[in-house]
Amino acid sequence: MDKKIDLHEKIKGNIQSRKLDLKQNLSPSLDWLEDPEIFRINRIDAHSDHLFYEKREDLKLGYNMPLKQSLNGKWKFSYAVNPSNRIKDFYKEDFDCSSFDYINVPGHIQMQGYDKCQYINTMYPWDGVEELRPPHISKDYNPVGSYVKYFELNEELKDKNVYISFQGVETAFYVWINGEFIGYSEDTFTPSEFEITNYLNNGENKLAVEVYKRSSASWIEDQDFWRFSGIFRDVYLYAIPKYHVQDLFVKAGLDDTYTNGKLNIKMKLTGLLECGDFQVQAYLKNSNGKLVHNFKENEFIIDSSRTINNRSNNFNDCTSDDNSEINDINNSKDINEDIIDNNKLALYEDNIARTNDTYTKVRINTTINEVNLWSAEEPNLYTLYIEILDSEGNLIEIVPQKVGFRRFELINNIMCLNGKRIVFKGVNRHEFSSKNGRAITKEDMLWDINFLKQNNINAVRTSHYPNQSFWYDLCDEYGIYLIDEANLESHGSWQKMGACDPEWNVPGSIPEWKDVVVDRAESMLQRDKNHPSILIWSCGNESYAGSNILEMTKYFHKNDDSRLVHYEGVFWNREFDEISDMESRMYAKPLDIEKYLNNNPKKPYISCEYMHAMGNSCGGMKLYTDLEDKYQMYQGGFIWDYIDQAIEVINKDGKKVFAYGGDFDDRATDYCFCTDGIIYADRTISPKVQEVKELYSNVKLIPDNKGVTIKNNNLFIGTDNYDFIAYIEKEGSRVFETVIKADVTPGTEKYIYVEYPNIEDFGEYTYNISMRLSEDSLWASKGFEMSFGQSVYIIDANGYKKVDKLINFSNSNDKANKANKENENNVVNNEENNIIHQNLDLSSNSSHSKVLDLCSRSTFRIIHGDVNIGVVGKNFRMMFSKQEAGLISLCYEGIEYITRVPRTSFFRATTDNDRGNGHNFRTSQWQIAGMHQRLERFECIEENDKIILTYTFEMPTSVKTNNVVKYTVTPDGNIEVNIHYKGVQGLSELPIFAIDFKLKKELSNFEYYGYGPDENYIDRNNGARLGRYKNSSINNLSRYLIPQECGNRTGVRWANVTNNKNEGLCFKYVDMPFELSVLPYSAYELENAMHIEELPQINYTWVRIIAKQMGIGGDDSWGALVHDEYTIPSNEDINLKFIICKA
Repeated sequence: MDKKIDLHEKIKGNIQSRKLDLKQNLSPSLDWLEDPEIFRINRIDAHSDHLFYEKREDLKLGYNMPLKQSLNGKWKFSYAVNPSNRIKDFYKEDFDCSSFDYINVPGHIQMQGYDKCQYINTMYPWDGVEELRPPHISKDYNPVGSYVKYFELNEELKDKNVYISFQGVETAFYVWINGEFIGYSEDTFTPSEFEITNYLNNGENKLAVEVYKRSSASWIEDQDFWRFSGIFRDVYLYAIPKYHVQDLFVKAGLDDTYTNGKLNIKMKLTGLLECGDFQVQAYLKNSNGKLVHNFKENEFIIDSSRTINNRSNNFNDCTSDDNSEINDINNSKDINEDIIDNNKLALYEDNIARTNDTYTKVRINTTINEVNLWSAEEPNLYTLYIEILDSEGNLIEIVPQKVGFRRFELINNIMCLNGKRIVFKGVNRHEFSSKNGRAITKEDMLWDINFLKQNNINAVRTSHYPNQSFWYDLCDEYGIYLIDEANLESHGSWQKMGACDPEWNVPGSIPEWKDVVVDRAESMLQRDKNHPSILIWSCGNESYAGSNILEMTKYFHKNDDSRLVHYEGVFWNREFDEISDMESRMYAKPLDIEKYLNNNPKKPYISCEYMHAMGNSCGGMKLYTDLEDKYQMYQGGFIWDYIDQAIEVINKDGKKVFAYGGDFDDRATDYCFCTDGIIYADRTISPKVQEVKELYSNVKLIPDNKGVTIKNNNLFIGTDNYDFIAYIEKEGSRVFETVIKADVTPGTEKYIYVEYPNIEDFGEYTYNISMRLSEDSLWASKGFEMSFGQSVYIIDANGYKKVDKLINFSNSNDKANKANKENENNVVNNEENNIIHQNLDLSSNSSHSKVLDLCSRSTFRIIHGDVNIGVVGKNFRMMFSKQEAGLISLCYEGIEYITRVPRTSFFRATTDNDRGNGHNFRTSQWQIAGMHQRLERFECIEENDKIILTYTFEMPTSVKTNNVVKYTVTPDGNIEVNIHYKGVQGLSELPIFAIDFKLKKELSNFEYYGYGPDENYIDRNNGARLGRYKNSSINNLSRYLIPQECGNRTGVRWANVTNNKNEGLCFKYVDMPFELSVLPYSAYELENAMHIEELPQINYTWVRIIAKQMGIGGDDSWGALVHDEYTIPSNEDINLKFIICKA
């Protein structure tokens, strides 16, 4: 590409350079890559993403329009590390590309063996490599992909105007057809389209595309993601009929009663349309295909043929009235003064010199009575059909457009949908696949939309760029609220290592950057404007603030009054507070949010990013969701984020593993900061989802032993489409079940009595309510659970005593034992949630009392050695060592179960949140305390029916501390373990207080009665329920990208750890339930690995019995501490008591 001076100067001197249309035979220039004012050449104006057909019968083809020809597939490809090394003439028609490689389109270059994958969060990817400032880019490293596709035009497209559409190309690209330069474009995430009609051959055509990884646009595409390049979304040709709906804007609002629809339609028709040469007709059908409205002739308002002035930004879409350039021939009155009467047909001629780009505008304004409203709860969609016919009534084109009637507005500074206060229960969602990067498939999107609906997530922020059009269609159909975010982030230009330093921030208020960011707002709005799921436009992400972003807001407000505008960055620069219609913050603590809400707020509040879900996280989420009921102006938030951005690779051992930043020798990098999802990169579900689903549920179920309170927080739907399953479990075994119906209207609550049986048998019972779909839905089958409630009761001689999840309560002899082996054949494994139930049984025989009956009461022998003390009884043998300071042998029926002395532990494998807040630095001496404690004193006391062995340990802490481990052995072979820590002042918080058992690896199965089914912690157990569950040590290892603390269970009454023959150990609580972890690795092994595949082969099973473990936190992952109520102060006395016996 040779630079032509006159071309560059012409562009620079043009006021609307982005609109410049270069029909001349001019050569493209590499200088465009570093000029923020040049970002589109010959690209047609953005328009709506509607479908269109020439025949009514083709409507059934959906996205497979006959007038569309896909160019996806294998392309010829050549790679160069920089522009100097590229093959410059590859685009020429006679250039032989046979030696080129093949590459898949869509797809990233870096995911197909070229260049290097690089992950960056906030800094720019060249930081520390080259000293650059906007808008300049490196000359030495700017990978170039030279793509070639040979094609012949499909028959359906011939003899029509043909366009080429690139749905997503990163970051800048040039296009040629048959050796002729077609155009240039930036903006990775919105379509770039060019007309190619006059450049096509009758036979084979050569399409050449040159893609550059970096351009001036890279300075404003500094999102927290992998820095890919290439053609990663669909490429296709499309042809238009001679009369064509070029652009369509359907605003389906509501009147003040929120019952009648106000339909405002604007369409832009292309072709030489003269009055009488064509007809436009339209009709509206509901979701059942029933005709709702057939638009009459007097409802159409037609502005006759217009032309586009290439020097102006007018007439480019359907969102603006363009009044300043439209003149009445007779009196030049403003057009709006003449078209307000729907019964008048207003015809106008303009005085602008005509070009070949002729169009006509048609408008419709009407009222549709008693419409079905659109919301996430009830996504009612109509279909608008627009038909263009010739003068003889022959169909030229038919356009179907989904329509959702809804009204989104501020009422008394509260965001309301259809008149009701809305709460966003959202996630931030990157488009990502571990196999394909951001080149996700429709199957990926379908999985995502089903997952969101199944887990009560009602909103998505398209962080931080417009998504594929198919995603918006799904959100319309399934019901998801969207914040549609423009492709703008310049994080590295104003925030360095967390400090605000906007000295050279872009786009800021720099004039040269205004048009490019407004163009991004325009491209997003014009494509996506017809989607009812979009409630809010977002100006972008983390780009500070300035007049240029303010211009984006003005564009949104001017062109669309049916939505609000969001931008978080004004928090950093209040001079531009008017940019955002709402107060939006990231990672504010609950108390900070309350401070805002208690200080006469002028705007509603959302947390556009909160609950940083990096690794083992999402602790304390309830502190945020509780604000929804406490403050009307708190309107929810969006978890960061949806999916781990990890890349699937095959390692040197031939195993599939997941890589994060730095694993590709990419520098600079932010390493594992890309692993923040509530689902794993391969779209399997992480344990964090259990909490999210419960806290995001719109229907809260609060059962007791008489019935259930149902709080329906839905805005528009009752509970009549659900079945409520009420059941009772005694210590994990189902003893009663019934189905109830309850129609609780939206926004109300009701207490429903349940005919429970009279319970006479003492024990621990759970009263449970499960809300399930009563019919199949679009996203789940009948019987799928959407909400759950549970209450726990102890029933004894004193009656019912309600038990909180974490409360201390007295031990009962018929609790905390394994199931009766006689009933093992009655146990049913529910594969969906790993919950174990027995057949319904209301008898007085509890499983735990039967277990105790198996324990022998015969006497035992005590053998005193010089070093060891042996205890031998019927079917058991154990040995305690004075030298090793603890239990060194435990045999039941001749089988040895432990390998080394159990040790108290005060250390957990560091979580990502721990690492970010300096927890490992503050608490490092607790790691040493567990590893290097020494025996200070040993005592052995023999009594008639037991032997008590007490070990007192001193720990190497800066303030003298000790812990005492007491073993009490009884003739039945049980060992009661009693561990005590005496709190002291002057030390950091304890991560954990536990004892670790190193067992043989064959003991890899466990069943427990406690909270589950998934991993839970004291600050993340709202979604957990008390029950009996089965698992294995390896499956209990959560797949966080960096191995860390995982697999914990709270409120455990008993746990059996066994081999495949059901031989093993049982751990039973005394006085207070414990927490439990069963893993194939120790905390220290987890701590030493940076990837899961770095963990050694499995040699042991590690059982950790825990008195208390601090929460995991999640306010953020770079400094936020676990909330005080979920920590373990060093001055707190802690006791742990449990029994070990044969399983």
